[in-house]
Amino acid sequence: MQTAQREFQEETGLQLAVHHLVACYAHASENVLSMSTLTLVYCGEICGGEMRDTVEGRPSWIDEASLLKKIDSRYGTMLRDYREQRDRRVLCATSVHDVREENL
Repeated sequence: MQTAQREFQEETGLQLAVHHLVACYAHASENVLSMSTLTLVYCGEICGGEMRDTVEGRPSWIDEASLLKKIDSRYGTMLRDYREQRDRRVLCATSVHDVREENL
């Protein structure tokens, strides 16, 4: 998690509080000119810093609908998995809250 926090801050200027690992994705390249990758997707939230440009690009905020139109299908899968996990967590939290209310 420390690596994710450090990379996020280096590339955006923002500090990240990592909550949990969402998933891991392995992509084996079939071409010697392309890299194979292992991508770890975390859920977290901004906890400080100021957004800034870096040599790697210009970070920006974009809504999910616009993002889905722009990203490669491989990353679309990652975003979909994150959204499904996020929605399940919200449903679980709501269910626990409802049960507690009923028991009061």
